[in-house]
Amino acid sequence: MAHESRQCTRALTRRTVLKAGTLSTLALAVSGCADEASSEDDDDASAGARSESVADLFDPLRRPTQLTTRVETTGEVFLSWAAGSVAAGELAYIVRVDGVDVATVSGISTTVSVDDPGDDHRFDVRTVDSNGVSSEPTATVLRTAEATTSGVALVLVAEPAVRAVQFRWTRDDGSGADLPAEYRLFRRGDTRPLAVFAADPSRGAAPATDYLLTAATPYVEAEYVLRAYDGNRVDIGEARNRVLVTPRDRTWPVVPTRVSPPEQVAVDANSTVSWSIDEPDVIGVNVSVDGTFVTAVRGPITSVDVVGGDVDSTVQIAAVHVSGAISAATAPMTLPRTGAAQSDSVDRPGFTTDGAVILGPTGSPFVPIGANVSGMDFFWNEKVLGRAESAADEWRWNCVRVGCGMSDWGAVSGGYLYFRNNDLRRLVDEYTGRGIVVVLTQFSSGPDDANGRSGALDSPGGAPDGSGRSIEAALTDWWVHVATMFADNPLVWINPLNEPEGDLDALDRMYRRMMSRLRAVAPRTPIVLDAAYFANDIPNDATIGTGSIDPEQSFVLSRGPSLVADFGEERGFGPIVFSVHVYSRWPVNYGDRGRVTDRQLADRMRAFARDAAVRGVPFLVGETGVEDWAQEYDSASVRVGLYEQGTTRGRPTGVWQELGIGVLAWHTSPSSGMPLAADGEDWASVKDGADASPPPDAGVGLWNYSHSS
Repeated sequence: MAHESRQCTRALTRRTVLKAGTLSTLALAVSGCADEASSEDDDDASAGARSESVADLFDPLRRPTQLTTRVETTGEVFLSWAAGSVAAGELAYIVRVDGVDVATVSGISTTVSVDDPGDDHRFDVRTVDSNGVSSEPTATVLRTAEATTSGVALVLVAEPAVRAVQFRWTRDDGSGADLPAEYRLFRRGDTRPLAVFAADPSRGAAPATDYLLTAATPYVEAEYVLRAYDGNRVDIGEARNRVLVTPRDRTWPVVPTRVSPPEQVAVDANSTVSWSIDEPDVIGVNVSVDGTFVTAVRGPITSVDVVGGDVDSTVQIAAVHVSGAISAATAPMTLPRTGAAQSDSVDRPGFTTDGAVILGPTGSPFVPIGANVSGMDFFWNEKVLGRAESAADEWRWNCVRVGCGMSDWGAVSGGYLYFRNNDLRRLVDEYTGRGIVVVLTQFSSGPDDANGRSGALDSPGGAPDGSGRSIEAALTDWWVHVATMFADNPLVWINPLNEPEGDLDALDRMYRRMMSRLRAVAPRTPIVLDAAYFANDIPNDATIGTGSIDPEQSFVLSRGPSLVADFGEERGFGPIVFSVHVYSRWPVNYGDRGRVTDRQLADRMRAFARDAAVRGVPFLVGETGVEDWAQEYDSASVRVGLYEQGTTRGRPTGVWQELGIGVLAWHTSPSSGMPLAADGEDWASVKDGADASPPPDAGVGLWNYSHSS
């Protein structure tokens, strides 16, 4: 069978105006150190395969996704897909038809010619790096190569997940016109559908166009068919293509309930502390003096010099497991006096705080200014690698917030995941190499409403990956791995959860559980905690009228001081910083539900900053921007926050610059609908503030802020 390929310069694009901060579009979870993890035989003997190790989750060689096909001329099949990723070098794709490699292309689309157009053919695509190493393939698309107007003009897309398959379907011309009244998804050969998706005329709701099939058997390939029905439930045909998908499995590291403390611990006359460890998967020890953390020792080292002070001091050590679990501390041992202050002997590089002020490595105030960008397993496909120079030199950003997702849960909200920015090490190295702080954040929290439902995040089995873990445990497992990867880079900060909802006590307990493990593996790393109420830190039922935020209803103001004290610098750890997202909740008059005036909003912002400073709680604005559905209220938040309070060097100044509060705008992706560049411009090509997005959007205000110092 002969095939030929013509690479196509046009690509299918996706532009969705979506503020996903309150959604849980993604997910995956891991724990432990990739170097320590190993594969185990799969429990399913019929599969005859091996589970993937944790290391595979962070392998930058990632397959393409969302393979679609279209036939306009019989015998000619147009293929398009979303980008994969490679560790280094040029990225290319191998296109395969009926098991035969027919083309290697550099773009994300191509056209192939096939013989026997009336027969079913199989199409898949793999990523290949410059060394010729290729990824796993996409799900296989099965279809004929005949141009036809019969049947239903639908494209069925499938993505494998852990013990699950994510499905989505659209018209093959990309439009939403004349959609059927009902869809049914079948496993080929079955007469009973796996799922039925019907319109609801009473609410004017169209049928769903996505589905996450759970409890799928790992390593067992299955073929799926989508059929459409009219309003009378008459079968009007199947989609243009079928799909072949093989779900994956994963070996999940287990967090031990108990880690044994180090043995044979001793302190000699020179203040050298020594120990031995006889337990697998222990990566080192944490050392405390008088109950305060002073240093971490990693690897096979079994001694460390700890200088005593001019008063009696005691030293203790605790073993750190690869999962972030930590042992009980050893019994206190007296350190010899040296006449020198103990703190002088401890290297404390990186960021610190002075009350509510963040201090950089040089000891000067550090005000984070930058934007949110897309990271690994994210729901937008923008280019981020290769743009740090523009961020640093043109925009003069000193901070970016990198949104990540969790591919192993599938896109549980029906959205797609993109792997274009999946080489997390490369992305971090590029931006921190330009002196830019990278705040890594996690947007996955299971089903759409899990962040807002009491007990949803810590319910056993809540993680949609078949592991039996809670969402919280799965998130923490993932973070332990990431925190271990970047613990030695002071420019990497951790933001564990995006936009949690409201039970202040429950959120406090969850953050404490997460940080107990994170501080074990990354004691010096700055941790950024999103505020409650989707990070706005104002409940919908606030009773403050036009006044200031009630400290008792604010997570930052009421719970922040104790979290800073228990997991921050008072205990010898790195800083704890809070993140507030300033959107439409901020300008609300909570007396009559109208909007406050700009002056009242400015006073509310100033009062919040003042109350945080009094409590010694540092915070930044982790997101702000203008959404179409909340234009009036969001624009007030941006206008007052970034534009209205005066001028600096001839540029408008907002409240946040007036107060020296950091701002990270939402978002560099054009798919956000809240761009930083003017219409038709790409943010990385902006050379002057005139090319940034003007008011009411945040672009010009952010440019002015970063260029005013």
